[in-house]
Amino acid sequence: MRRFIQISLCGLLLCLTIAVSGAARNVIVIMVNGAGPSQFELARRAGARRAGLSNTAALPVTGTLLPLSGQFEHPDIASLNALAAGTAFDRGFGVDPEGGTLESLLAEARHRGMKTGFVTDGALNAPGGAAFWAHEVGMPSAEKLTAWLPLADLDVISGGLAGEGTGKGAFSEIAMRQLGYVVSREQLSRPLPDKRLFALHSAEEMDFYSADLPEGAITLPERVSEALCWLSGPQGLLLIVECSRLQRAASANDTAAVITELWEFDRVLGRTLDFFKRDPEETLIVVVSLFDVGDLRIREDLEPLPPGPTRRALAGRLAEERLPLEAALELAGAGELFAAGSPQMREVAAFYDASSNAPEQVRDYSPWIDLVFTQRDRHRGVVWAGRRPSISLSSVLAIGCGMDDYDGEYDAVELHEKLRNSLGISQRPE
Repeated sequence: MRRFIQISLCGLLLCLTIAVSGAARNVIVIMVNGAGPSQFELARRAGARRAGLSNTAALPVTGTLLPLSGQFEHPDIASLNALAAGTAFDRGFGVDPEGGTLESLLAEARHRGMKTGFVTDGALNAPGGAAFWAHEVGMPSAEKLTAWLPLADLDVISGGLAGEGTGKGAFSEIAMRQLGYVVSREQLSRPLPDKRLFALHSAEEMDFYSADLPEGAITLPERVSEALCWLSGPQGLLLIVECSRLQRAASANDTAAVITELWEFDRVLGRTLDFFKRDPEETLIVVVSLFDVGDLRIREDLEPLPPGPTRRALAGRLAEERLPLEAALELAGAGELFAAGSPQMREVAAFYDASSNAPEQVRDYSPWIDLVFTQRDRHRGVVWAGRRPSISLSSVLAIGCGMDDYDGEYDAVELHEKLRNSLGISQRPE
């Protein structure tokens, strides 16, 4: 009996040793939610003569994320919960269907002694970040999620805050400073001893796409570099990066913005690859799109043209001055699309006249932009079939320590377990 116990203990220790030895010391997860395979292909073709998605092409492992089983009212919430906490549940963040609290990957990595961080180009109190630290039943309000920020206990928290009263001097910012965070809107070149970083950006920055950011704004690639600087150390790190503008661009069916946001994601990936090259044997990078937005379809004969202006950029330009219709069409990249005197041109002209002749305080070019961009995209071979999130087949890319685990097909709950294994965190009991 004693010998049997000794053999069993040796076997258990061997299994634990194998599990720990396979763990990566540094794990970086980049979420590009909203991008399906068609969005990636669109950005790849549009960037064929530019840098485009050159960094993405360097990742050697490609897995396929399968749809979650079950019907969800909020598929984006369900998939975020599945990644963060291992349970596909779309009625609350970080809780199981019975309302029990579930720790997220970030919380468990923190308990394990790793440095942890969450960086987004959007709102910290939006679903992407909330899935990793908020425990609220029901769809939480911005105020509830903001109140959870001081409880996150991460080494780096970087993003914006949505809602009223979240500007400079807001409670959340003051609270974070009292908890020992360095609160900065500027890029910090090096971390301070025994300090954590809470880098808040403005509501105005959250409202822009990357291509339209005002001069001087700190970009997401810069924020990621800053976070990796603060998190580097012998403890190892888990950094979650959310490219949130991409989902917003896809939900607006803004082809130009989707392309430029995916190019911006590729620059983010480039910053993490720079970090990876310093310690490739102990670093893992995983890129995942948890859900598709817009149901984009592209033709085989898609014209790989430059993306053109985003909807926001075009609307801003038209608001500056009343351009002739021909000049507006040229600006939109549709200068030769509509034949003079055709029914389509008459419709386009009627929409444009209605917007241009409206009083300035209510002038809105959105209907005209929707009409022109839809026709322009279809002409090029780009068709958007919707605006809502849907859980369908999407890609997982990986490079580094344990990357082969991310090959094959699996859903978001199984992806969560793969990441736990990569982090050396024990499996959650059934």
